[in-house]
Amino acid sequence: MARCDPPRSMTKAVPHRFHNRPVETLPRKDLDRLRLHLLRRTLRHAYEGSAHYKAAFKDARFDPAKVRSIDDISKIPLLTRFEVSFSQSSWPPFGDLLCVNGAQLSTTVMTSGNVGRPILVPLTENDSTYYCAPDSELWYRAIHPFGRKKDDIILSTWSHAVDAWSASSLALSRRRRGMPIVISGGATVEQELAILARLRPTILLTSPTVCSEMRKRVSELRTEERERIRVRAIIIGGALGRKDLVPWDLQGHDVEMLEVAYAAEVGLIGHECQVHDGLHVPEDHLLVEVLDRDGSPVAPGEEGELVVTTLRHEAMPLIRYRLGDITATIPGQCPCGRTHMRLKGLLGKVTPSMVQADVPGPNGPA
Repeated sequence: MARCDPPRSMTKAVPHRFHNRPVETLPRKDLDRLRLHLLRRTLRHAYEGSAHYKAAFKDARFDPAKVRSIDDISKIPLLTRFEVSFSQSSWPPFGDLLCVNGAQLSTTVMTSGNVGRPILVPLTENDSTYYCAPDSELWYRAIHPFGRKKDDIILSTWSHAVDAWSASSLALSRRRRGMPIVISGGATVEQELAILARLRPTILLTSPTVCSEMRKRVSELRTEERERIRVRAIIIGGALGRKDLVPWDLQGHDVEMLEVAYAAEVGLIGHECQVHDGLHVPEDHLLVEVLDRDGSPVAPGEEGELVVTTLRHEAMPLIRYRLGDITATIPGQCPCGRTHMRLKGLLGKVTPSMVQADVPGPNGPA
């Protein structure tokens, strides 16, 4: 009979660390109360500030002032990537979902353009503070499970572009104190190895592909060269996740790996903790639904389409936005103590046969 190893969390004590323990471990009842408050505020803001949402809510006979529970959001039509792109093409640059005037904008990030025309994501100063600025709340929630040490140095190998995570990393590099960060996106593997040896970073931010290539090259180094590498933790961000990656073996022990998932439109979707059982959704910033092809919620643990609503974005809140990813929730609370819901990860992309046809909305600026 094949040997079945117990989960990591059962073989040794797992150090659970938090960036914002009171919020990350908020009792479920209090968390749901906070989510409802933030949802009501977002819906009211969207209705009053956006021509698109004003028209969409009226067409659906939806009154934001009458929202009594989270479930009431199901009365609002789903928002597609095509609709957002159509809006921005018709009323450039930001379309009719914009809820503030241009003078209130602080910066803009953008989707990769891998699926259709890139979508512009305008941000106010408050928006950027959450996931696109030094000391970003969500950025630190994702990285904090490792536990910050005074001598930590971060190396980011991501090819930095105009997306939210890149903007967060670049902004962090301008800090006067805290964890130093080295930006090396676009460097060759040889250059990355030279940085590991000379600057001796301890935390690596990278993609699955680059992580695999660097691990292979590190394993080929001479013993004295490998001893100069001090990486103790790796954060993986990318469509493939970390599930098929071979762990790094340095000084006789595996380097800790955690996964993050994010999208330029909404920021951080979820981050792994050291229990290694799913991605924690920051529910005080993001409302997540997992729906079947008819738009109904799936049962816990079943796969469906990921639909998100931003709860704190001022410039361009996205309400019931279809990201195009497949996911599933994990029932129950995580042993780490976090009370926020968990996703199994981004398990694939929605195919055309799984959804209704995308139809652009008729709404234009008032």
